[in-house]
Amino acid sequence: MLQRRLIVLALLAIGACLLVLGWVTLSGDPTALLQTLRHPLGVILSNRDALMAHASAYPWSSALLFVLCYVALTGMTLPINVPLTVTAGVMFGLGEGVALSSLATATGATLSCLSSRTLLRDVVRRRMSQRLAEIEAGLEREGLFYLLGLRLAPLVPYTVVNLLFGLTEMKLGQFFVISWIGTLPTTFAFVNAGTELQILDKPGELIGVRLIVSLMLLSCLPIAVALARQAFFRDRK
Repeated sequence: MLQRRLIVLALLAIGACLLVLGWVTLSGDPTALLQTLRHPLGVILSNRDALMAHASAYPWSSALLFVLCYVALTGMTLPINVPLTVTAGVMFGLGEGVALSSLATATGATLSCLSSRTLLRDVVRRRMSQRLAEIEAGLEREGLFYLLGLRLAPLVPYTVVNLLFGLTEMKLGQFFVISWIGTLPTTFAFVNAGTELQILDKPGELIGVRLIVSLMLLSCLPIAVALARQAFFRDRK
């Protein structure tokens, strides 16, 4: 157990260093990271042209730095996945943005789950015991489908799910795959919002036909998940 904890600590420390290096490289501003944590959309918009130019001039290194920053932030359980996913749309467009964000989202979530399992187990169990009981009951009742439902129709916040599932017996590989599949719809919606932000001057103007359609489809997910779950367990009986 001690060896696993040291490995996770090392990964988080390396991730933090890469995060700062990557953010400074992409934005050119050492203070941009703290500003982004406070006012994410405003900072993304003010650095939009620089981010787009860097991604165009250095596509491979920009993609690598973006994924490393995303994984580091989500692995440290910081609730910044939404603005980072929007940033992917600004920098890389819809297709590449969805691919990079979905990979980084699932990887960061798995790292957060692993840190909960090895470093934060006692803290999470003490502070979230009631929700942990709900998660364990849901897993016993529905299996992997329960995590998929939480990802598709998030009744529990993204970062909290990562921490709580670290205390379950679910294998990390299963957690990664289900998290990747389950977050794809929301990833698509927020990356799509980022592509709209490419041509806008104010966050308040972030309204377009594609974005409206994405949000409408996203709002249907809870209903679709509930119907699919009901049909699945009815067939099993």
